[in-house]
Amino acid sequence: MKLLAADIDNTLTGDRAAYQRLALLLSANRNVTIAYVTGRDKVQTFEIMTAECLSEPQYALCNVGTEIYVGSDYRRDGAWTRYIDHGWDRLEVQEALITIPYLFQQSRQFEFKQSYHLFQKADIVIAEIHKRLEEIGIEHKVLYSSGTDLDVIPKRAGKGEAVDYVRKRLRIRRKNVLAAGDSGNDIGLLSAGFLAVVVGNHKLELSTDNLPDDVYWARERYAGGIIEGIQHFDFL
Repeated sequence: MKLLAADIDNTLTGDRAAYQRLALLLSANRNVTIAYVTGRDKVQTFEIMTAECLSEPQYALCNVGTEIYVGSDYRRDGAWTRYIDHGWDRLEVQEALITIPYLFQQSRQFEFKQSYHLFQKADIVIAEIHKRLEEIGIEHKVLYSSGTDLDVIPKRAGKGEAVDYVRKRLRIRRKNVLAAGDSGNDIGLLSAGFLAVVVGNHKLELSTDNLPDDVYWARERYAGGIIEGIQHFDFL
């Protein structure tokens, strides 16, 4: 068995013809389990799946790997929720960060994801976030992408960690997992020790400086880049 773990926005989506070629390729290989790994919440994930005519995955890893949904009814994995809850308190995070300049809280928040907009002075602001949360003992990580979006999540969570949890659950070897992404919040996924492909339309925040040497940099864009990665690694 193999596992394809792909970001949705601008990785699976962006070129419908390319996605249809990818879907046809995967449909001919029934031993591949599909996981969508996204910063979107569950409702938004299924909305974009409908809007973009994406096939239903076996796993939906939502809110940057803080929620895992599995099975035909997409029930939430309670064991994962309990695992990432260690050392976490979102309301304490919110209170600790409320006075940081340039950090603007987004309107929608989730149990394990505190989200902000940050448009300038990212290095200074992120350092201050770490300082304040370490002082109150919150085990956390900060994800920053697209030069605008910042998420604070539990230390044990993340796209790469969630995919590895699914991999272990399915008893799949790391070399039989292919990860695909395009932006900064995919760094954890692309650095988790799996086969990894960065699609050709990736954000400039992804570079050889922040990703492993064995990541494949596709020339093709969107889902075409995933196909190129599959061919490069002889994944199927």
